Amino acid sequence: MASTAFHRLPSAIHEEICHQIIHGLPTDADLLGWGDQDGSCRTVAALARTCRFLHEPALNALWRSIPDIACLLFTLPKSTYSSTNPQTPHGGVYIMVTQFDLTGEIIQPDDLERLLMYANRVRILGSTGEYLPAWVSGYAARPGVYEMFGEALGNRHQEKTVCYGDNPLLS
Repeated sequence: MASTAFHRLPSAIHEEICHQIIHGLPTDADLLGWGDQDGSCRTVAALARTCRFLHEPALNALWRSIPDIACLLFTLPKSTYSSTNPQTPHGGVYIMVTQFDLTGEIIQPDDLERLLMYANRVRILGSTGEYLPAWVSGYAARPGVYEMFGEALGNRHQEKTVCYGDNPLLS
């Protein structure tokens, strides 16, 4: 079977295409306030689910930048974490924050591997995530979650640099 020119492009180009779908130039609807902010994420997520060829590049683009490691908890079974929604004062205004904690249920090795597979895709931690649904920016993991991540990643070598904002965390 003959391959198309698109298939012959390096995988980094495929990932950049997915990244541009998420972060690309705004459409007229976006400029007028009619656009769907997280629609581009849904488009790339649909590519990840429906196109084997773009599955990996699309997932890399989707997970490249997250506001908090709490987002990674969604890769675990629901019984392993809990969330609460306290209102937090911020500059005289109360904002809604979703705090995540571990329930104490043992995380199975396969579940941890899945979490680490997604964690390895993250390059920027602590981003504002303008392209994400608004409620995601209020996700915050409690300190115990960070300790679990430290233990889980302790024996693993990180091949790529992860940044918190503009500051490198791991390399």
